[in-house]
Amino acid sequence: MGADTVDNKNNKTEYTIETPSFTLKKPVRQGYIFLGWTGTDITEPTAEVTIPQGTTGNLEFTAVWREGEEYNITFDTNGAGTLEVQKVPVTSGKITEPEVKKHGYDLVGWYSDAEFTRKWDFENDLADRDMTLYAKWQEGQIKLNTNILRYLGEEFSMPSELSITIAGETFNTNVTWNAEEVEA
Repeated sequence: MGADTVDNKNNKTEYTIETPSFTLKKPVRQGYIFLGWTGTDITEPTAEVTIPQGTTGNLEFTAVWREGEEYNITFDTNGAGTLEVQKVPVTSGKITEPEVKKHGYDLVGWYSDAEFTRKWDFENDLADRDMTLYAKWQEGQIKLNTNILRYLGEEFSMPSELSITIAGETFNTNVTWNAEEVEA
């Protein structure tokens, strides 16, 4: 393939009303990154374009490119600060999971969609375009394992608030105790 040759041979160039639905395949152009398709009813580059069965009329789509040999991976931390764009070689597609923390929250994972329906697997998934990964968080929980006994028949009450210090930072939290009697 020459320096400015586009390999687009896997895409249909004709269809009829009976042609089953099909999705345009990603074209390849050496030294360029495919950003998506524009054309009939599509103004912004869109990576996946599907032509549904029953479509009529002429459609025209144009591949949108940028020069480069690396994908730009953007991380939307959803409130945990800003991360630098990660440059990922087209030849590997391997994204390195960033370290990120959000006070009071646990990271559930990274997702390739803002609706959190497609969880990204850093071990097995590979980037095939510029993309954004979205951090999903859940409220953090601290679990305390306490064994409390009645000592010599004396009763005592448990506090309704605890102060916990972790790494020099003190957190105050309301607690509800699950009272189980334990015989010694």
